[in-house]
Amino acid sequence: MEKKIESRYRLVALVGVVAAMAATPVRARAAQLECESLAPIVKTVSLGGAFLPTYSTFNFPADGAGHFDTLLSTRVTVGGTGRSCLVATFSTEAYPLDNSIVFQVRVDGVPMNGHMAGSGDIASPIVYDPEETDLNLPRMLSYTFFKAVTPGNHTVDVLFAGCCSGAPVPGAVAAYAGSPTLTLWHR
Repeated sequence: MEKKIESRYRLVALVGVVAAMAATPVRARAAQLECESLAPIVKTVSLGGAFLPTYSTFNFPADGAGHFDTLLSTRVTVGGTGRSCLVATFSTEAYPLDNSIVFQVRVDGVPMNGHMAGSGDIASPIVYDPEETDLNLPRMLSYTFFKAVTPGNHTVDVLFAGCCSGAPVPGAVAAYAGSPTLTLWHR
């Protein structure tokens, strides 16, 4: 008898889940991007325990372009005979002093895959972390990016800025990034 009751509860729960899924509107999905290759070479660069300031405010001046400071920059030589994946993982202890802190990772000046489309009226690809506590406390962040690249030399840059004050104080620190580390996997 208990098994029949348990089965009925499971059936009712399953019907409820299916009904909820059917009632939920289908959201449009972004196109999925993929990149696959062997990546036996690993390169990591870091600035150690330093907390580096940015004086840039992503949305200021209000010209529709994203403004950044360079945090890390390195070069890699990708081998092979055809296109392959360059994978980048960036981590830091972020310390937003404004509304948030934003990052962008580029290969040869082009943002890698894995960013959001932008913020507000600025379409520059970014990842960001909001400052929601008004305590300006640091927090650990990590993001992974990728890009299909050709064999040869490539420059990878990590950029960052404070974001998105309507009236930033000129010359004031907008954010800090502590112990920034960039790890690259490639052929």
